[in-house]
Amino acid sequence: MEGARDAVRATISHLGERYGLDRQEAYALTSVAVDLRIHELVDAPNWVVGAFVPESIFEEGGKG
Repeated sequence: MEGARDAVRATISHLGERYGLDRQEAYALTSVAVDLRIHELVDAPNWVVGAFVPESIFEEGGKG
């Protein structure tokens, strides 16, 4: 669970820095659009978790 929490927190920070979203917007977006994946089980119960944000959900250059 801690790995998932860390991945979500990092994703919220990333969305704020890259796209200028405030924490509430980034949290809402993360809750519906981000996939969490377990990358490896190093030493159970220590899991490495990654979060993937589909770039396609963001408008690019004013395209709609």
